[in-house]
Order: sequence, then structure tokens, then C-alpha cells
Amino acid sequence: MTPARSKAARAVLRWTTRELSSRSGVALHTLSKFEDGDHLNREPRERLRAEFEAAGVELHRDGYGLSLAAIGDR
Repeated sequence: MTPARSKAARAVLRWTTRELSSRSGVALHTLSKFEDGDHLNREPRERLRAEFEAAGVELHRDGYGLSLAAIGDR
């Protein structure tokens, strides 16, 4: 999970930082700092990834892309 991928996934889902914070349990201030380029520990990064994937956004393991899962794939 990178700041750019977090922003891109939020854009696809039309989620605000506040909504992602609420869904993931990652503090809003922490999430905002991460998306601005600050370091984020592994556990909160995994919570963000889990929320995006639960919403149907597949984050490619190569680190370079994301896609929407088909409805039946979720």
C-alpha cells in the first residue's frame, strides 16, 4: 500500500478520508499524513488494504495497479 494507491482506491470508491478512516479504524490524522507521504506501519496499511478489497478494489500485488473485482468475485 502506497499513498498514491490509497488515494486512487478512494477515488474509485468515491470515499473521503473520513469515510476510509471510519471503515478501517485508522485515525483520520494518521491516514491524512500517510496520504501526504508519511510512513505508515504495516498493521494499519493492511487494514486499509482489507477495506479496499472488501469494497471490491483489487490492489495488484506487483505494487503498480488496482482494479475493480467483478460482483460475483466478492
